[in-house]
Amino acid sequence: MAGKSKFNDVWTVIARRRLQALFDNGGSLAEASREMGVSRSTFNRWMKGTDVIKNDFREVINLGKEASEAWWIRQGRENLETRGFNSNLWLLNMVNRFGWNSNRKEEKKEIEHTGTIEVKKSVDIDAIMEKAIGKGIEKIAKSIH
Repeated sequence: MAGKSKFNDVWTVIARRRLQALFDNGGSLAEASREMGVSRSTFNRWMKGTDVIKNDFREVINLGKEASEAWWIRQGRENLETRGFNSNLWLLNMVNRFGWNSNRKEEKKEIEHTGTIEVKKSVDIDAIMEKAIGKGIEKIAKSIH
């Protein structure tokens, strides 16, 4: 027989506000479960559950994930020109935490060429990434408002 759930003791107005503040500052789900004082498995079980009493909790977490991603996007956008900003580490974080796709892999091909090469159109990877980040921000803004 399962014991009594800690949820009603743990999920308070104060816990709600703390998690919102945590996510608004780029916090992770691991930090959120730690802030609540419950294990990740318990936290995940509450997230995946369907009981109505946990709907507010699930809504805070879902909006929090978007808020956290928005915070990290802002960090990348505002620090692109900052000396010492590690954009590769930032991108790795975005790929791993938020499922972004990094297609910056280059294929190595050996070709034999005789003659001249004419470049008709160049591709600006940084402009493409900036546009993608901008679209991500718009998507998040629409989903929040």
